[in-house]
Amino acid sequence: MGGIIEVDADIQGACEAIMEYVHNLTDERRKEIQTIKESGVEIGYRRTAFATFMRREVFIKTLGYKINELSKPDIERIMAAVFNAFVIPGASMPEITQIAKDCMLLKQDYIPMIPVEKSPGLVSIAGGFNA
Repeated sequence: MGGIIEVDADIQGACEAIMEYVHNLTDERRKEIQTIKESGVEIGYRRTAFATFMRREVFIKTLGYKINELSKPDIERIMAAVFNAFVIPGASMPEITQIAKDCMLLKQDYIPMIPVEKSPGLVSIAGGFNA
């Protein structure tokens, strides 16, 4: 019988904070990996712009432990927090790879939504004619 995966709220809050910080950096600084530490985990984040899409790269490093030393519930609560903060539903499937004994990389490509005026110069008559 499965249960509900617990989310580490502190890690999720740190993920949301680093994402907000990176999204407000200048384009030049955004290329650098920015990091934040919370609850024994270091999260690194970088967002890269390409001609037609954006790529999120999230580095999840377990401080003082190898990934295979963590229990399944610990990994689940960390990854649930990371997914809640960074993964965009409907975008490409995220890729997760272990890049070091204590570090995983989550990558996801997505196309940013840009509002475009479809009917330039359209005047609303919601107030009625000659209003």
